[in-house]
Amino acid sequence: MKSVIYIAIAVFLFSDLSAAPKNKKQLAYACYQEGVKYYKADDEDAALKKFREAVEYDKKLAKAYEYIALILMDRGTVHSRFMATTELDKALKLDWHNPEFRFTNAKLYLKKDMDGAAMREFEKVVKYDPDNYMAYYQMGLIKEKRVMRYRDMIDADEGGVIYFRKYAEKDKDKTIYYYNKARAINPKFMDVYYRLGLLYYEFGEINEMIDLLSAAVRINSEDVNCHLFLGFAFHNDQQYANAEKYYHRAMELMPADQRRLFESIENIITTADRSKYEEMQQEGKRAMERAHWKRNDPFFLTEFNERRLEHYSRIAYVNLRYSKPEKKIEGWKTDQGKVYIRYGKPMMMYRTRPEIGDFSAINSFSPLKTSKDVWIYDDFEFIFDDQFLSNRYDFAWGDSPENDYRSVYELLIEKTPELHRYLPENKILEIATQLTEFKGERDSSALDVSYAVHADSLYLGRYEDRWESRLSKGMFIFDRHWNEIQSRKNEVVFPENDIIDIGESRYFIASDGISLEPGTYHLAFELLDSESGRRGSVRKEVEIKRHAPDSLALSDILLARSIEADSTAYTFFRETLDIVPNPLKRFSPGEPVYIYYEIYNLAQDASGMSRFRIEYTLGDGDEDGPGLFVRFLSKLNIVDIRGDVTTTLIYEGNSSREFLYQKIDLPDDLDGDVALTVQITDLQSDESVSRKSEFRLD
Repeated sequence: MKSVIYIAIAVFLFSDLSAAPKNKKQLAYACYQEGVKYYKADDEDAALKKFREAVEYDKKLAKAYEYIALILMDRGTVHSRFMATTELDKALKLDWHNPEFRFTNAKLYLKKDMDGAAMREFEKVVKYDPDNYMAYYQMGLIKEKRVMRYRDMIDADEGGVIYFRKYAEKDKDKTIYYYNKARAINPKFMDVYYRLGLLYYEFGEINEMIDLLSAAVRINSEDVNCHLFLGFAFHNDQQYANAEKYYHRAMELMPADQRRLFESIENIITTADRSKYEEMQQEGKRAMERAHWKRNDPFFLTEFNERRLEHYSRIAYVNLRYSKPEKKIEGWKTDQGKVYIRYGKPMMMYRTRPEIGDFSAINSFSPLKTSKDVWIYDDFEFIFDDQFLSNRYDFAWGDSPENDYRSVYELLIEKTPELHRYLPENKILEIATQLTEFKGERDSSALDVSYAVHADSLYLGRYEDRWESRLSKGMFIFDRHWNEIQSRKNEVVFPENDIIDIGESRYFIASDGISLEPGTYHLAFELLDSESGRRGSVRKEVEIKRHAPDSLALSDILLARSIEADSTAYTFFRETLDIVPNPLKRFSPGEPVYIYYEIYNLAQDASGMSRFRIEYTLGDGDEDGPGLFVRFLSKLNIVDIRGDVTTTLIYEGNSSREFLYQKIDLPDDLDGDVALTVQITDLQSDESVSRKSEFRLD
């Protein structure tokens, strides 16, 4: 075996010597070829050495000078760029019209932030090589930079505000021209689709963006970014199902590290939570992520999580908008990218024009007034500063926490770690709810959910022989960690005849219910009007009490607009009553207030009879107001379980459980917030229990 190896080495050495170059040009070319091999293997130091050897042997080997310039450009220092310029000048003197050298020279100008000079070089490239699609693409990038710089730029002075959008519009058309030239030459070049798609988005041309990226996906069905940015386009067009489809495919195609960027929540939680999150093992992180996305899903009736789709869209956007690959800057790591991922698109944004300040100003920090990007949200704003004239906007500096925007950001994320506006105002369906807990079977509770919705907010259509609104309804129950416990989806129909006039508004009012074991839950109640596109969601934390089997207990108080019972029935319970609840918890002065409640575990004497006292206290609902006031029974009409009117507070029954409803007539001149307290005292066991309910008279 060793002899075979020795023979192989000998053959290699002999062949190498026999092929040895005989003159300087051959030596130069051999060094050049070795340099190319090292360069392709990313060993730039070895490559640089070989290219320098090559030009020592042959000072007219222009391609070697270009490679030396390319390697020096990549080092990213001012000195290395100066040296690269010197080397490239040598190549250009040897071959002035070479489009490759011109292209490299243009890229070198870009490294120096000399866009104008770079543009002139790219124009020479396409003059010498009309099919060079990369030159057209680079010219599009330069023009796009101007478009995005001037689109939101203003200049405010004593004469008013000057807007520069017209310059952006002009450059936009030229940018589209260059990008489309690149597409026409090489339809499979995907990067041009991303940039052109972003341009369409920035100017509100979503349909054009969707058409463009759909074509890109057909050309290259395995391209991650095509699916990602098409999902972004569909999301911004509120086509959430399509967005989900393309985002899902993008995630399948992504490498693991890129997928983790999209799945991670570390960029949208508080600093304290982020520290905990980073210390967790993978299983703990996944559990925290699941809980976060479930908690922030704005609408469980849909098959997708709109907040999560928004998160994907924000990351996709900032990586497309703020990344600078030539400077190895990732958009999500920039200051603007971090803010956008947390808080989304600002309500208003503008950019100031850089200008020379007053050198004579005593308090002037700098004679140069840099360009600033101002992002305005509902309750806060951010200012970014192009401090180094590099077209990169970082948090503006300040001499106090109020105007140092890195400090503003760090303080804000503790109070408001993220922001998401799910729907425009005209698509939000306002829902008023009233949750009332009653004792259920065994140890469970029956939770009654009454709700009211504006009838005029809904689509009222003609179905068969009547007018009605048809809605999708969902009730979802989660445990304290946002694991789903129960869910129920069904259709609800509101006939026009069921509309109730309350003040100057019209409402549909209804009830739903669910059985729950003792514990803490998150409840989500949702309605969707598909015809109008309006949807509403109510989220509440619910604490279901454990009912003691022997102690006196009282249910919650259900406020109602009316309660009717069958006058022929001797006994009744909640399900047999015709109750019109009042989820608005609002009554008109002089309007009767109906209440329903249940008493549990009343003591019974030897003959099976119970005896208890009811006390009502009406007080001001505002605890900082003038205080409670008592209305004696003579001011109230009390209706017992048989519908008889009585003025006594003492009741007797033959059951340990009582179902009671009352009609309360309040004075016409009473208005404002009212607190009603019902106290039950078992006269046989001396136990007492009370519940309070608040409503408004207006």
